[in-house]
Amino acid sequence: MGRAYPRFVQRHLFPVIRRPYPLTPGSSAATPRLQIGRALKQATASHTLFMLWIAACVLAAAAAPPSDRRQALLAELLRLTPKSAPWEEWLRRSGELPPDFDALPGVAALPDPLRQAKGAAITTKNQWRARRNELLELFQHYVFGKVPPPPGNVRVGVEELREEPGAIVRQLTLEFGPEHRAKLHVELLVPKGKGPFPVLITQDNHRRWALVALSRGYVGCVYAGADSRDDTGPWMELWPDYDWTKLARRAWAASRCIDYLLTRPEVDRTRIALTGHSRNGKLALIAAALDKRISAVISSSSGAGGACSYRLFSETQFGEGIEMITRAFPDWLHPRLRFFVGRENKLPLDQHELVACIAPRACLLSTALNDTVESVWAIDQTFYAARSVYQLLGATEALNLRFREGPHATKAEDIESYVDWLDAKFGRRSGMVFDAPFYPTYADWQAASGERIDPRQFPPGGLDDLLRASNGSPITSPAQWEAKRAE
Repeated sequence: MGRAYPRFVQRHLFPVIRRPYPLTPGSSAATPRLQIGRALKQATASHTLFMLWIAACVLAAAAAPPSDRRQALLAELLRLTPKSAPWEEWLRRSGELPPDFDALPGVAALPDPLRQAKGAAITTKNQWRARRNELLELFQHYVFGKVPPPPGNVRVGVEELREEPGAIVRQLTLEFGPEHRAKLHVELLVPKGKGPFPVLITQDNHRRWALVALSRGYVGCVYAGADSRDDTGPWMELWPDYDWTKLARRAWAASRCIDYLLTRPEVDRTRIALTGHSRNGKLALIAAALDKRISAVISSSSGAGGACSYRLFSETQFGEGIEMITRAFPDWLHPRLRFFVGRENKLPLDQHELVACIAPRACLLSTALNDTVESVWAIDQTFYAARSVYQLLGATEALNLRFREGPHATKAEDIESYVDWLDAKFGRRSGMVFDAPFYPTYADWQAASGERIDPRQFPPGGLDDLLRASNGSPITSPAQWEAKRAE
């Protein structure tokens, strides 16, 4: 049953505080104190003492020490969200509390990547480089965990070499880290002929992608960083001071492949591409953001935690948001991210800024039109937002979209088209046309339609206005309703 409020509250207070209030341009939301202040102005004298008492309660809560507020926020989050045993274990082990959300600005739309932390505009490449470093630190804190620096001691352990029609295949184990105890199995597919060749790196379960690339004159590099085969689990014990997640470890593994690839004479070090689909598409973006040696990245249907922002793609949009992804896949992303369930607008960053950190290098965001774990509209917004950084760096055409028909899975023709895109970016073909965003921006729509609509010109209204005429008088007859309906 719902909470039983006093009849006085139900009859006199609710109609006041539930009345909609217009937001001024640029404001993010009406705060409880602001709502109460407005309500006081409209309440009758008989309400005033009661309203002042409520205002005092709200102000007292706001004045509580931050630690008390954070404890209360955690209790509320545990009560309102589905149970997640791994997350609760992390809470007990770490003793962490949610951020003091009162101290964090609320940003409903995607944060502007060309704004510094304190709000100043970013207008130069040097300013962006500094902001990029800040963003990568924030991503490691809130989203995928802190990753170790490059080990600097990658070597080949076991290696097997065999010749197949059209290719030389190297099966090898990379060894690195403390006492070379970290292992990573890698398969290298090298075309016959004279190199150097461009490279396509992918994960164990995408080996057929590497075979397609091999047939097109690429070195295919397949590494054990996927659910089908994953060598990265033991690395947590080898680097205990780093709280990196599964996706971060697999992304870091791709960089260890590059450490090795740069020692091979048949590799063109200026044309190294990384690909991935679904959860591997998420790690591909992480790796490309962290490692500038990656010349091009293809993130295919990466969804939440990938190319879809948390603000615009969550459970409220019938998507896989923070709540679902951190509960269903608790080792993919950092447990700290779960603090922002229902408060996505308080995140000091979002996924479009991970894409922006890849600029000016080539990046393809691919999504299926009928994908149930993605949003075409959210991908469009990521594209628009990240493109501003590409424009600043003089690389507008390096960020592209591709829309596929059908659901989440890829088809053979999709993989061929991905290699087509790489060929275009690596100067191996010309004349390729890329997809435009599916949904226009508001400004583009206005320019195309000629419409001029400003929501600030409309008077405030609410559900009870349905039975009010345009002059504000109540509608009490069918004839009056038909007149309004005709309007």
